[in-house]
Amino acid sequence: MRYITLIFGVLAIIISHTASAADWTLGKSKNADKYSVKTLCDSGKNQSPVNIDSKKTSANKSIGIKFNYDLTLPETITNTGHLIQVNTRGWAKINVEGVEFALKRLDFHIPSEHTIDGKHYPMEVQFVHKSADNQLAVVSRMAVPGRPDRTLRKLLENLPMQAGQTKKLASNALKNIEMKKKYGNYYRYNGSTTASPCEEGVRWYILKTPMSFSKEQYEKLKSAVKEDNNRKIQDLNARIILQ
Repeated sequence: MRYITLIFGVLAIIISHTASAADWTLGKSKNADKYSVKTLCDSGKNQSPVNIDSKKTSANKSIGIKFNYDLTLPETITNTGHLIQVNTRGWAKINVEGVEFALKRLDFHIPSEHTIDGKHYPMEVQFVHKSADNQLAVVSRMAVPGRPDRTLRKLLENLPMQAGQTKKLASNALKNIEMKKKYGNYYRYNGSTTASPCEEGVRWYILKTPMSFSKEQYEKLKSAVKEDNNRKIQDLNARIILQ
């Protein structure tokens, strides 16, 4: 079993949420209200992202997420002009709540789209999965200042700096996220995609254990996306967040 850096490993050190006053530490999003939306983005009642109030959650009776990231092969890394996106192929899958989902891509948002107890994290990495019948499940992991991330180091070697650019990735660029394990330490709710048309019915799993990345890695990603690329927080309405 490999202990990975980008996802599901336990951090070697505990990093304070108030470690620094710099832009890349936890706090408020500067550009959260600039996100323009359409269709369900305006009218939907189960939209994402949301604030997770850790004191107002319900018990999750699920047995957890089973990760089968056997062979995780990256195809390309793209600068969409809005975010950095890594498209994948191979046999990486999760099984959760009786449904199997295949990993399709990784999306990088600076700062985090979701907030926990009202605080944004410097970055949120969203692992987007799709089932055979086109259901979506997103496993999301926050990032905090700390040690450099080995997977990010590989990805940043080919980071497209200009909007619209796509680059090929080495076949081993995602090697460090390959593993098989069951993970149960997360928040769970039903939401939507965070880009237009904001389709609903998305299963969100927000991992409680953050990853770490260095200031240099943060600055390089930030220089590629140019500005904050998170959607503003949406009303929870009648939804319940599980943990």
